Amino acid sequence: MYGSRFATPLAALLLVAMTPVPAADVLLENVTIVSPELEQPLPGRWLLIRGERIAQVSDRPIAAPNAQRIAGRGRYLTPGLMDSHVHLTMPPGLMDSHMHVTLPPGVQLTFDDQAVRPLLDAYTRQQPRSYLYFGVTQVLDLLQIVAPPGIKLSIDTFEAQPQHPDVFRCGAAPALDGYPTVFFDKPTRYALMPDYIFEPANAAKHPFPGQPGVPPPIAEHLRRVHASGTGFQPTLRVLPGMANLFRPDTLADPMYAKVVPASLLKWYATEAGQWYRRSMDAEYQKMPPEKITSMLSWLGEHGVRATGYLHELGHPLLLGSDTPSAPTYGHQPGYDTYREMLLMAQSGVSLPAILRAATLNNARQFGLVKDYGTVAAGKIANLLLLTENPLETVRAWNSIDNVILRGEVIEREKLSAAAL
Repeated sequence: MYGSRFATPLAALLLVAMTPVPAADVLLENVTIVSPELEQPLPGRWLLIRGERIAQVSDRPIAAPNAQRIAGRGRYLTPGLMDSHVHLTMPPGLMDSHMHVTLPPGVQLTFDDQAVRPLLDAYTRQQPRSYLYFGVTQVLDLLQIVAPPGIKLSIDTFEAQPQHPDVFRCGAAPALDGYPTVFFDKPTRYALMPDYIFEPANAAKHPFPGQPGVPPPIAEHLRRVHASGTGFQPTLRVLPGMANLFRPDTLADPMYAKVVPASLLKWYATEAGQWYRRSMDAEYQKMPPEKITSMLSWLGEHGVRATGYLHELGHPLLLGSDTPSAPTYGHQPGYDTYREMLLMAQSGVSLPAILRAATLNNARQFGLVKDYGTVAAGKIANLLLLTENPLETVRAWNSIDNVILRGEVIEREKLSAAAL
């Protein structure tokens, strides 16, 4: 998906059941709060977390004798990030047997393969940790593909992991037989992705597989989209993620060792692991790799310009990485959220606007502002403790010391793939 526009009413947004993590009181002392609704950072603040929520914020010391104390001097406290465009059931570089993809001669690759299943299991364990490693404490899945029988790959699996971001989902409504359903066999596509938009003008070529007409909930949703303002997700990492397949240094990126299990990272470099690159080689008619990356970069520049133009107009942006937008190992959970923010900065989006896109704008767009988006009493205690100020450099989002997830304080490096 090269970019997406959508507005989702609260009624269409489903919060998947979450398992609360019991937490003792936590007191952050003398920290600088950086929150999107503030005109400037607030230094010298004390913040008390009780259970899963922020109980108190003060410019004076808070008495909490039994609390876990976190020294905040010289550090910056922000809301946790929300990535509002992810696909939790699509592992990068692995594929489903239902997909129409031309593989290299002699290569067979499905979730059912004995060689692939351990890699999938390792990815499943690390995936939520990788999002948390880059400060993503809330995710919105826009397209949950129903896994084949016997394959444990689902939002439920994601949430079954000991530590995971809060998960929301809203069903995608692709055009009937259009992207991305076209990659699946009929009638498999209707079972895997049962929500779609039927266009009567195309009925002869693409007959409706069930009852005629548009289901009332979808019709209501579309009317609301038409009548209301529409949020914009640049998803600038889509094309660079494809280009990463053709860059010789991609798998040597030290950040990959942080978010990709070692066994999967090693497998990506094998002939079997290069299956999608070979498939793209065929599509690009064996064009030289440097020409492919140049072409994809040129195409991506259009998205960069559009994003910058919208920002100049004052249009509120939403952080969404579309991870993974294709079965390429060039997209990785968490890391691509961070790289999306880097590209937003490259587009000319200001640092305060990037902060808002990643926190308050997403919370407002999806009706979650009561619980998320700012550092304030009463909000769910999904927070980040940084060593650099994100209003001074976008790379501050890679300076996380601690992730606070519903009141639980987690050292960042304990979320690394190397620590699993």
